[in-house]
Amino acid sequence: MNLQGKVFPVIFTWFTGSIISLTGFVVSAGWFLDNEILKSIIPGLDPMMVNTSVCFFFAGIAVLSPGLTKGRTRLYLVSLPALALILVGMLTLMEYLFHKNIGFNEFLIRDRYNRTGFFDGHMTLSDALNFFLSGISLFYIHSSRMFHFRVAQVSALLTGFISWIVVVGYLYTTGQPCCIGPFSTKTLSSAALFFFLAIGIFTCYPERGIFSVLYGGGNGTKLAWPFFLASIGVPLIAGYLVVTGERAGVFNTASGLALTAIIDVIVPVTLIILSGRWLNMSEQLVKESHQALLKSEEHYRGLFDHMAEGYANHKMLFKDGKPYDYIYLDVNDAFKKMTGLTDVIGKRASDVVHNIQEDNVDIFERYSEVAGSSRQARFETFSPALKSWFSISIYTLGNDEFVTVMENVTKRKEADEAIRLNEEKLNLLFELLPVGVSFHDADSRIVQVNHALEKILSVSEDALLDGSHSGRNFINNNGLPVLQEEWPVMSAIREKIAVHDKEIGIMLENGKTRWVNVNAAPVSVANLGAVVVTTDITRQKQIEMDLDASQRDLRDTLTRLTEMEEDIRRKAAIELHDQVGQNLTALVINMNYVKSQLLAGTNPKLVNFLDDSIMILEDTIARTRDIMAELRPAVLEDYGLYAAIQWYATQFSDRTGTQVIVQGHDLVFSLPPRIEYAMFRIVQEAFTNIAKHSRALKARISLVESEQEVLLEIADDGVGFDPGLLTQKEKPTLGMTVMKERSKAAGGIFNITSSPGLGTTITVQITR
Repeated sequence: MNLQGKVFPVIFTWFTGSIISLTGFVVSAGWFLDNEILKSIIPGLDPMMVNTSVCFFFAGIAVLSPGLTKGRTRLYLVSLPALALILVGMLTLMEYLFHKNIGFNEFLIRDRYNRTGFFDGHMTLSDALNFFLSGISLFYIHSSRMFHFRVAQVSALLTGFISWIVVVGYLYTTGQPCCIGPFSTKTLSSAALFFFLAIGIFTCYPERGIFSVLYGGGNGTKLAWPFFLASIGVPLIAGYLVVTGERAGVFNTASGLALTAIIDVIVPVTLIILSGRWLNMSEQLVKESHQALLKSEEHYRGLFDHMAEGYANHKMLFKDGKPYDYIYLDVNDAFKKMTGLTDVIGKRASDVVHNIQEDNVDIFERYSEVAGSSRQARFETFSPALKSWFSISIYTLGNDEFVTVMENVTKRKEADEAIRLNEEKLNLLFELLPVGVSFHDADSRIVQVNHALEKILSVSEDALLDGSHSGRNFINNNGLPVLQEEWPVMSAIREKIAVHDKEIGIMLENGKTRWVNVNAAPVSVANLGAVVVTTDITRQKQIEMDLDASQRDLRDTLTRLTEMEEDIRRKAAIELHDQVGQNLTALVINMNYVKSQLLAGTNPKLVNFLDDSIMILEDTIARTRDIMAELRPAVLEDYGLYAAIQWYATQFSDRTGTQVIVQGHDLVFSLPPRIEYAMFRIVQEAFTNIAKHSRALKARISLVESEQEVLLEIADDGVGFDPGLLTQKEKPTLGMTVMKERSKAAGGIFNITSSPGLGTTITVQITR
């Protein structure tokens, strides 16, 4: 039977303690209540004495106390009941010894039975002796001193022996063994309780003392249990059979004794034979195990020699109780290759590795901590003598011996050092970057920032990490607030896409707005969700806003200049019409009059000179009218933009021979005069460029309107050009610049498309 676990001893100790204390309590209650059934426990037998029942109650408490309490309380609950048992047993034995009744046994309740003897009402002599012995056993059973523990074991053994005699006597119903002493027989209930008490004391510490052989769980335990059970059970059964046979007349006493002797011999002999056979089998198993061990050792040796890690067996050397060196007992091939140390077995480390005691002091400290203890350790160290890093695991073997399993980690350490240096460089770069950088987790919380971001946002690192900065207001370019789902980091994490050049305005506590350009990209390393790069563009934004304001001012100035130009053109046209035109007309009239007054026969040369002058004046008048039309086309004021374009197309076609097609219709929703004049001037400038550069045969003008916009398109089939060359010129062509500026002044969008050999198209889009 294997009793390695403590479950059975603990359960049995609790069981015996509970039974003993409960029985003592019940019998004591029977005496106080004068209940004969409770006094006897077993009907038909003599009652248990009241002092006996009280002592059993205390004995049960002493057995149970170690499992219920600890410390000083446990000492009191065990020692005090044990001393009480010793005192009661000793006083009762003294009464029997000196044949004198001191009234001790009648202290609680006087025996109401009608008894005539001197010892009537006393507990039996055997009970007194058992209480004395069990008290001593309980008092010393928990002692750590071996002598006291052995006294407790012997006392418990005597208690069990005395009670077992009585139990066997009752079993055989002979009557004689049940009586020990001058008066009464020992009750069966008392004998059984004492037997259980003895067993309970033994099971308190089954791994120590007499019962240790039954508790160890080894081969001795396997042999001891059959002999133990047989030594108890066989004589008991044999004696019972002999007594029963004698009473039945089957055989006489001599035959019964012979039968008992035979049984007592046969059973041990049988057990011895079986034990010998079992030992032979065990020996065979030991041999097989030894062979398996040898094979395992060979396997281990092969593994030892071929393992990739370096293995070494050492013995620590001490001087004055302090470690100062160690000896190599065994090493494998990997150790030799790894360290370059080939002839080390039996040698000291200080003789093998130069200056190891000075260069690697930590090795001796760690080795000495592990050697001779149950600890183990693992560490990394650099050996200057071997110029290598090693990862070493240490395991103890006892007797100051230990083993080390090592691995050369020089390349890994070099890689780690390179990584560390790169990390330092990256961290330095991270901190020195002029742009703000922040790393966010999968829930968009900031987990790391650089100093530049703190400066850009005017927020401390703590505030950025705990999220308190999010209480500010943020706006888009249009002035509307930025919603949480519009944040670039949210889009990068949620949609797994990079977000570029998101401009956000931050409303600072001082009322100013700081503009930043935000770029966010998703990442999936180190439990991160996204990285965000923030650039302060407040100055750039201010420049843009100043530029926009300048452009607005420029457009306003251009508008005013255009209006002034148109006003000057109008005044010049009026002046040409009212002054120059009239004077020229009058001069023609006068010249014709002078010609008519010349006498017949006048010098022909003079007449020719007058005719030529009149023709020059008439041509000048025509040209003046054309200039007036160019300066201030009356058709634009009188009939609108579409009619003016048709008129101008006809004039251009007649003058240059280029075919011009006009598409569209009169505008239903008229434009402001300044815009119509700007669009007409753009048409004039475009056709001036066509006449100068395009060599076009055909041209087309389209004027289309809708409720939202008016679209003017001018196209030709000329030689065309590369628009990219315009941006490469230091000074763009004046005509192109004039058209763009007029378009901007009118609030329109100017666009030009062209390719060499494919003509040119100009569009002006005016929003109403």
